[in-house]
Amino acid sequence: RCLPPKFKIYSKRASDTMESTKPKILLIEPFYGGSHKQLIDKINDTLVTVGMETHLATLTAKKWHWRARVSALILWEQIPYLEFEYIFTSSVLSLAELMGLRPDLGKAKKIVYFHENQLVYPVREKKERDFQYGYNQITTWEHDKNPNDFFSALFELSDEKFEFRLSVLGESYADNPPIFQEAKEKLSEHVFRWGYLETKAEYFDTLLRGDVVISTAVHEFFGVSMLEAANLGCYPLCPNRLVYPEIFPKECIYNTPNQLAKTLKRFCKFPDTIRKYRPDCHLDRFSWSTLRMKYLGLFS
Repeated sequence: RCLPPKFKIYSKRASDTMESTKPKILLIEPFYGGSHKQLIDKINDTLVTVGMETHLATLTAKKWHWRARVSALILWEQIPYLEFEYIFTSSVLSLAELMGLRPDLGKAKKIVYFHENQLVYPVREKKERDFQYGYNQITTWEHDKNPNDFFSALFELSDEKFEFRLSVLGESYADNPPIFQEAKEKLSEHVFRWGYLETKAEYFDTLLRGDVVISTAVHEFFGVSMLEAANLGCYPLCPNRLVYPEIFPKECIYNTPNQLAKTLKRFCKFPDTIRKYRPDCHLDRFSWSTLRMKYLGLFS
């Protein structure tokens, strides 16, 4: 028989023998990994610290499209029948479906965090769009990173014999754009690190060793990785689109792939230029110490 995907329900309660009088908050994350996990864990820990009772319902970070379609159907039986004051979830969950399956949750105040907007998510091939995921978001309210432009610029640098070291970091899924394998072979003599790093210490160490961090994304609603790298000293180079002009100063923005390649060539010729000068990106405004009270305010 077909078994459902693994799920986890965590409960932090004041006592196992008596009913808690603390405010009860249900936190739901159907894709419990990466930035989704990072955010929900921060909120969970913060709420517990200030004396609230949290119940965390999660599914493993696999098969994103499947999670978006059926997570409500999987989780509804696992959520305890308690009088929750608040529900916090990411938009991976179809909140309307969950409310239909669990009408007792209807009284709770709902907070939905959108990690991205599926209605404008770029399709890899020109074909009829599947609107199911965007529709889920309305009812609740990797090709997207454009690796071809990224590697094309690096191929140009390599062909012209520029010296550079390359780290390509991140998890690898079953359906990877073929450009990644091509690039790994063509740029092998330049590669410092490639793929998923097991610990955050390794990840941050790699960022600390870097001089430049590049985005060529055509779909990005915040860009956590770019902010992490910039915060650890990498010079950010970002396209003039999406969220980037709102976050990074003009000297970090490029308009065309050709301009990106030219900038990288200049940096290769004069590496001290970026090692001595760091743009002021005002990244403290995105730190948890700054945002913590704003999130707490949602539950007051």
